[in-house]
Amino acid sequence: MNKLFQNIATIKLENITKKFGNYLVLDDINFEFKKGNAYALKGVSGTGKSTLINILSGIEFPTLGNIYYDKHNINTLKTDIKRKILQESIGLIFQYPYLIKELTVLENVIIKSLILNNKKENIKDYAIELIEKVGIIDKINKYPNELSGGEQQRVSLARAIFTKPDFLIADEPTAHLDEKNKILVLNLLIELQQVHHMGLIITSHDEMITKKLPINIELHEKRLFIKQN
Repeated sequence: MNKLFQNIATIKLENITKKFGNYLVLDDINFEFKKGNAYALKGVSGTGKSTLINILSGIEFPTLGNIYYDKHNINTLKTDIKRKILQESIGLIFQYPYLIKELTVLENVIIKSLILNNKKENIKDYAIELIEKVGIIDKINKYPNELSGGEQQRVSLARAIFTKPDFLIADEPTAHLDEKNKILVLNLLIELQQVHHMGLIITSHDEMITKKLPINIELHEKRLFIKQN
C-alpha cells in the first residue's frame, strides 16, 4: 500500500481541551503515544475515555489544542488528506462491530481497502490469512446475522488491521462479550499488536484487561495519570 505518511511512530496530544457547551470533559491533556507500545486507557464511565479516543482518531476535534501524527498537525490538514491519513494509519474497533449486514465476512474485512482504492492483487489472499488468524475461517462466507457477538468482533478486528495501520485503537472492544470471548479477543489484540508492531490503545474499566497491558493511563478529573504495570 502506498501511504501518504509512512510508518507514523507517534501520536502526540498537545494541550488538548474538550468542551460540550459549557461542560468541560478534557482539560489541558498532554501525552505522546508511541508505536510498538500497548496502552490501557482507564476510567469509570463518563470520564471522557471515548471522547479522547475520538479525538485521537480524528473523529472529533478538540476545543483547544493540537494532535500530531509525528510532526504533522492533523488539525491543519485539508479534509481529504486528513481522511486518507486517518483511514490508512489508524485501525478502529468499537464496542459494537458495526459490520455491513449485506456483506459476507470476507467482504466486510476488505471493504476499507476497496474504499481506499488500493490495488486488488492479493487483497483476497491477505483477507483470508487474517480471517484464519482470528479463528473464523469457517465463517468466511457467512453474513453478520449468522455470527455470534464474539465472532462479529473478531471480524471487526480483522477489518481494523487489514490496512496495516500504525496504531490500533479499541474503545471498550470486549464490553458486550462473555468471559470466554472477552479473553479470546483481548489475546488476539495483544498478539496482533506485537506481530505487526503497532501501537495499541484500549479503553476499558475492566481490571482483567488493564492488568494485561504494560502501560496504564487513568483518566481522572479530566486529566491523565500514568502507571506502568
